Amino acid sequence: MASEINKVDLGSAALMVVDEVHAMLAYWDKDLVCRFANAAYLEFFGRTREEMVDKMSIDQLLGPLFELNLPYIKGVLAGAAQLFERAIPIPTGDVRYTLANYLPHIIDGQVLGFFVHVADITPTKMLEKELLRIRLLETKNKDLEHFAHIASHDLQEPLATVRSYIGILEHEYATKMDQKAMLYLKGIDKSVTRMSTLVKALADLSRLGLLGEKTQVNCNAILKEVEEDLASQIRLAGAAFSVSPLPTVTGYAVELRQLFQNIISNALKFRKQDVAPLISINCTLIDGFWQFAIADNGIGIAAKYYDKIFDIFKRLHLKQQYDGEGIGLANCKKIAELHGGKIWVTSVEGQGSTFYFTIPQTQNDHA
Repeated sequence: MASEINKVDLGSAALMVVDEVHAMLAYWDKDLVCRFANAAYLEFFGRTREEMVDKMSIDQLLGPLFELNLPYIKGVLAGAAQLFERAIPIPTGDVRYTLANYLPHIIDGQVLGFFVHVADITPTKMLEKELLRIRLLETKNKDLEHFAHIASHDLQEPLATVRSYIGILEHEYATKMDQKAMLYLKGIDKSVTRMSTLVKALADLSRLGLLGEKTQVNCNAILKEVEEDLASQIRLAGAAFSVSPLPTVTGYAVELRQLFQNIISNALKFRKQDVAPLISINCTLIDGFWQFAIADNGIGIAAKYYDKIFDIFKRLHLKQQYDGEGIGLANCKKIAELHGGKIWVTSVEGQGSTFYFTIPQTQNDHA
C-alpha cells in the first residue's frame, strides 16, 4: 500500500513539475491521440486538459497545419527524431514561431508514440527581423549618403555649366538680343538657380542624422542661437517672444537647431500684414516624451492642409507671396522622427498656428 501511495505521490509531483516548466511538453500515441500535455502546451493552443488529454487527435489540434507536420509525424513514427520550425496561428489571432522536437517512444523495437517538446522562439524571430530591418536601414542610409554626394557635386556641375553659358550670352550677345529674349534668359537663370537650390535642399535632407552622435542638448541654448541667427528677420518683423524654460534632451544638436529654426522662420514669414509676430514657446513632459509647442499669431493654416504641409516641396502659397522651397517642414518631420518622436500642427485661419513636436525623455534628460 505504501509503495502505491508513493507512486501516486510521485506521479502527482511529476505532473506538478512539468506544469511549471515553461517549455511545451506533450505525448501522442501511435494512433495520434493526446495522452499527456503540460500546462504550457495547453495554454499555447488555448485548450484545457479535460478537452484534450485522452480525447483529441493531433489533426484536430493542428487543423490546417496537420498536413504540413505530417511528414515529421510519419518520420517520428518510423523511429527517427524530428526537429523543425513552424509558424503557428493561435486562438488570439497572433502568430507564434516555434521550434518543435519530436522524439520517438520505442520499447522492444516498437514505436508506441512520440514525445513532443516545443520551444516558443517568437522573441528570437522578432529579433532576427529587427536585425534584418536595421541592416536594410543601414543599406538605405549608405544609398542616401551616395545620393547626397551625387546631389552635392555631380548634379550641380551641369547646372553650373548652364549658368555659365547664360552669363556668356548676357555678356557677349546682349546687344544682339531684344528685350523679350533677355527676359527669357533671366527666366532660365532663375529656374537654374531654383533647381540648384532644390538639389542642395534634397542633399541636406538626405544627410539628416547620418553624421554625429546623440548628445545632451540644452534647448535653451539652442533657442538662443536660433534667435541670434534670425536677429535681422526678428527685428524687421518686430517679433516678440514668450519662452518658458526648456529642458535638456538627448538628441542631435545640429538637427534640433534646424527644427527650431524652421518653425520659427515660418512664424516670422507667414505673419499677418501690419501685425507684429508673437511667438510663444514652451515644453511639458507627457507620458515619457518632451512635448514642445511653438505657437504664433500668424495667418493660420486650413485644417485640410495639416498633414500636407509636412510633405516635401508642398507649398500652400505662390512663390511671389512667400519665398521658400517647400522643404522646411519636411525637414522638421524627418528630424522629429529621427529622434523617435512626431510632429503635428493645430491652427485657426486668421488667428495663428501651434506646431507641436515630441522627443523621448531619457534617463539623463532634465528640465
